[in-house]
Amino acid sequence: MYRCTLILIGLFAVALSASAGEVLYNGGPSGNAAPAARPASTKWIAVTDKRSGYSVSYPGNWAMVQKAGAFPSPACAALRISVVFNSPRENAQDWYREGVLLTVYELSHQMSSKEFAMAFTEELKEKDKQFTPQNFKKMTINGASCYWYFYTIPSQPESVRSGWYFLAHGTKGYLFLLGGPSSSYERYKTTYEKMIGSFHMITPK
Repeated sequence: MYRCTLILIGLFAVALSASAGEVLYNGGPSGNAAPAARPASTKWIAVTDKRSGYSVSYPGNWAMVQKAGAFPSPACAALRISVVFNSPRENAQDWYREGVLLTVYELSHQMSSKEFAMAFTEELKEKDKQFTPQNFKKMTINGASCYWYFYTIPSQPESVRSGWYFLAHGTKGYLFLLGGPSSSYERYKTTYEKMIGSFHMITPK
């Protein structure tokens, strides 16, 4: 299995320190229980990164962690930053934290969202023969074109369902990866869609 699929699993499953004392992974179904998650909140938090050229909102009871080099870069781009948003732990047996990864790339040349999506995806398919995207589609997010698809990653104790969303503007590329166990995906679908829908590209400062 190519490193990208392993990383996607690991992003939401390895121990990440989101805030003092909080652990996002408890070691699997038989691992030690993590500390209780923050109290539930319906308030959403808006984040703006003028340098990277975006704004996005996430649930107030989710954890946000910036990760350097969290996801591989394709030949057409250089990694700028990665930000992981993880859901709170539901109970002591919650082995996997549903989440959203936003990665910002510096593209080697100006690309459309479709060109960025195709170049990135074709490279992954060449390096990982098991990488088989499903339902490649186009949508619009706040006036910006976005190309997206689903991919189900074989994993234990259950498979991981992931959504891949590609946007580009000039020489900036944005990749949203959202994922969680297949059994819980539908429960988080509305939250995923609201996060994606809150995304705006802004002029970098």
